[in-house]
Amino acid sequence: MELYLSFREPHRIRYVTSEGVFHDDFIEVKYEFTTMESSIQFQSDVRKKDLIDWFDVDVIWSDSHSRTDSYGNVRGLGTIQRMKLWRDRYSTFHFITFYANHRRRWKEYLVNDFEPELGHLDERHRRLRLVARRQRSGSASESSGRDRRFSASAFFRPRQSSVTNGSHASSSAGTSSQTLPVRSVDVRYIAVQFTRNDRIQPGTDGMMIRLL
Repeated sequence: MELYLSFREPHRIRYVTSEGVFHDDFIEVKYEFTTMESSIQFQSDVRKKDLIDWFDVDVIWSDSHSRTDSYGNVRGLGTIQRMKLWRDRYSTFHFITFYANHRRRWKEYLVNDFEPELGHLDERHRRLRLVARRQRSGSASESSGRDRRFSASAFFRPRQSSVTNGSHASSSAGTSSQTLPVRSVDVRYIAVQFTRNDRIQPGTDGMMIRLL
């Protein structure tokens, strides 16, 4: 899936030759990559954040957008997609993103805005819940280097290997002492049901991942 990327908004494509411009128009662009590494590098450069990992999910929902509608159909915030984990190249803060189908736009959340421990972990149904932290006075000074990162003990893993990009590790080392205050978010929790991967045997390390 990552070898084929498309953007949900037109891009201006302009072709110029020695004789002048022969194409200048806004069109929908699709990218096809020959290697996973080039795709990851492209996505990271576009967002100026390193793509750390991704997780195949069946449905994402929250306290404001239930998993099913009044007819029992699965809706939620987003369905059948990939939730991605990013690391900012400058601050090293981590973010999760997914596409909100009903609003037709991307949602991005700072990992630090959620409690470090996972809630309502259901391995049988491959579900978990990220609970938003409450706004606290003095949170900026109380935050630590450990808190600003996703310190959840475990996370369902839908694929065999973790994608990492260490090209900016040295440049971000000087920002390790930075802290970020806990902010208020537009949900009280985000729940995720992951796509089942029958190739991964229950009880193996392949089912879980630690997000640093």
